[in-house]
Amino acid sequence: MEWELDGRNLKVTTTVGPDLTVVDEESVRHEVRQIAANDLADTAEIMVRKSARAEIVAVLPPTDCVGAQVLIPHDSGEGDDPNQPADQVPDLQNEFYEITLKKGGKLFIRDWHHDVEIVNAAALVSEGDRGDEYNADILPDGLVGGWTVVSADYGKTHQALVLAAALEVPGGLNKKRTARREKRDTVVGAIMEVTLYKGLPRIDFKLTIENNARDHRLRVLFPLPFATETAITENQFQVAERSLTPPPWNGTSPEQPPTTFPQKTFAAFEGEDVGVAVFNKGLQEGEVVRDKKGRQAYALTLLRCVGWLSRPDLVSRRGGAGPTISTGDSQMQGEHTFEFSLTTYRGDWRSANIQAMAHSFAYPPLAWATNEHDGSLGLDVPLATITPGVVPTAMTRSDVDGAPVIRVYNATGEPAETSVSVPWAGPGAGLCDLMEEHVETLTPAGPWRFPLRPWEIASVRFGRS
Repeated sequence: MEWELDGRNLKVTTTVGPDLTVVDEESVRHEVRQIAANDLADTAEIMVRKSARAEIVAVLPPTDCVGAQVLIPHDSGEGDDPNQPADQVPDLQNEFYEITLKKGGKLFIRDWHHDVEIVNAAALVSEGDRGDEYNADILPDGLVGGWTVVSADYGKTHQALVLAAALEVPGGLNKKRTARREKRDTVVGAIMEVTLYKGLPRIDFKLTIENNARDHRLRVLFPLPFATETAITENQFQVAERSLTPPPWNGTSPEQPPTTFPQKTFAAFEGEDVGVAVFNKGLQEGEVVRDKKGRQAYALTLLRCVGWLSRPDLVSRRGGAGPTISTGDSQMQGEHTFEFSLTTYRGDWRSANIQAMAHSFAYPPLAWATNEHDGSLGLDVPLATITPGVVPTAMTRSDVDGAPVIRVYNATGEPAETSVSVPWAGPGAGLCDLMEEHVETLTPAGPWRFPLRPWEIASVRFGRS
C-alpha cells in the first residue's frame, strides 16, 4: 500500500489477495487519514491491484532451533530434465531411492543406500465393514487396486509421478448385513502423487479419494521386506513398542482385543537390522497384516465408512455401545485427501532420527510472502534451541498471566541433561508442572539446564520481559 499527493489530488494504491502479507498497512492508513483530516486534498483516486501468485518449491536446509527465517527466492531457471525420455528407468530417482511402476500397477521402491526393496507399495485396499462408530467389524473380503501412470514432473528440486486407480467394489452390505453385496457396482476413484525431493531420504505421497462406497474400510498397504513381531509407534509423550499379537480374549469383556493400534505421526517396523517407517498427517490407526504366504505388510487406515452410531449385532463386540441411531454422514462419502510418507533405514529408530523426520513431515514450515521493507530483527530469529532427543511439544503462554511456557519430554530412552536456550526470554525461569504450578527455580540466565528421566515431561516457565 502506498500513497501520493499530486497537488490536491490524493492517489492511493493498494494490493489485495490471499498471497500477500503487507506489514506497513497501519502506518499508511494513518498518513492517509491525516491528509483527509487536515483538508489537504479535494479529490482522491484509489487503485486496487490483485496480487500475483507463484508457487515456489524448495528444499530448506536443516536448522537446530525453532524460529523464523527470511528467505529470498532465487530464479533457478528451467528444470534440468523437464521431459525425461519414456524409456528411461527408473521412473523417479534421487540420491536415496528409485521408484518404478511395475506390471500389474505395482509400485516398486528400492533404497540405494541400505539395499532395501518394497514391492507393491501404497496399494489401495477396500474391506467390508459392518461395524459402527465405536468398533470396526471387518469382513474377510479385501479388494486390492492397481495404479496407472497419469503424468510425471522432473524438476530441479523434485521429481513427481501422478498415478490413478479405479477400485471397483460393492456399494454396501446385503440386507442381512452379513456380507457385502455380490455385485461390484461402485467405483472408488483415486489420484496419488508420489514425490521425491532432492536431498531428502523419504518418499512423499498425496492421495485424493472419491469415495462412493458404503460400509467399508479403506487402507493403503506397505509390504515389509522382513518379519517383525512389534510395531514402534509415537504416542502422547512417548514412543511405544507394541506386540503385534493381541492379548487373548478374557471371556468376559464385551469387546474382542483389536489387532489395530493407535499412533501419532509415525509407525516404524524393524527386523534383520532394517527399518521401515511411515509418517502421516492425522492418520491415527495402523495394523500389520499377513497375506496367504505369511508375508507382512503395514496397513494405514484412511477411511472407515459406517452408517450407525452403535449396533447390537457385531462380531467384534457383544451388545451395543450406545444408542442404535442411523448416522449417514459417517459413511464418509465424497472427496478426501491424505498425506503420508515412507522412509527406510538401518539400525534402530533413534539412531536413524525417525521421530524428528516424522515431525518435519507432519509439521512443515509455515511461509508467508511479504513486500520488501526495512526490518529490525535480522534474517534469522531463533526462538528456542533444545537438546537433540528432547522433543518440544508446546510453545505457549500461561492462561494465568501470559508468561511464556515451553514443554518438552525426553525421548532418548536414557537419563538426559537437557538444555533449553531462549534468546528472547525475559529474566528468570523455573520448572513447573502440567498445571503450571511452580516446582523448581532454574539459574537466572540461560541456557537453562536440568535433568530428565527417560520419557519425563518438563515445562519451563519464563519470566515476562
